Amino acid sequence: MATRSGDSGFVDLKNRQIKAWEVEIKLLTSTCKTLIAEVPESQTWTLLLEYPIVRRQKRIDAVVLAADVIFCLEFKTKDKAYSKNAQHQVERLTRSISATSTSKVWGAA
Repeated sequence: MATRSGDSGFVDLKNRQIKAWEVEIKLLTSTCKTLIAEVPESQTWTLLLEYPIVRRQKRIDAVVLAADVIFCLEFKTKDKAYSKNAQHQVERLTRSISATSTSKVWGAA
């Protein structure tokens, strides 16, 4: 019974994650089309999804490598408004990237 209950929770979590990804991909697709139309050089930028943070067991929903700028995107698909907690989460994740990144990680020569 415990295993079956645990599996059910995992399946529910997995389904919620898949639905969140569907929302995120739809939003990213629309936003990228608009961005490319307005900033053509953005076609050369890189988008990383579910980017793992080394040794932190965390992931960032999306990272945009735009020339010499790195954007960290953290989606909150169920939230109705921006919260301080969400803002602080992105700030912590950004600091984690800064603390663990090297030129090798980003593919620089």
